Amino acid sequence: MANEFTAWQSRLLGSIMERLVRTTGGDCHDEAGLRVCRVGRVRLFGRSGTQWGDSFVTGADTELTPGLIAHETHHRDAQWRRWGWVFGPMYLVAEVWDVLIRRRSCNRYERAAEDASGGGGGYPPQ
Repeated sequence: MANEFTAWQSRLLGSIMERLVRTTGGDCHDEAGLRVCRVGRVRLFGRSGTQWGDSFVTGADTELTPGLIAHETHHRDAQWRRWGWVFGPMYLVAEVWDVLIRRRSCNRYERAAEDASGGGGGYPPQ
């Protein structure tokens, strides 16, 4: 459950990323309650997109399906707003442990977002 401080951290990080995207020629808009930023000259995301706090940063050609929006909304609400800035390092550690060492198709945070969105992120089932 998010507290005011970690939710503020998530909003601040999202706002910083939004400004960075706009500064580099990208654009941001709200999509079904999620802040979506499509990058300009600088790639600021991995895979098909990255949730940075309250902002989902993605490419210009990424299809925003309802499942993907639900997946990224889970990252925002259940992970970034709950853990705040510490979530970034937690995610990286989980990526190394779950994907690189244990050879899973995705890390525990992606799996939780997949489960919450009915597979909206496009990861294979485990």
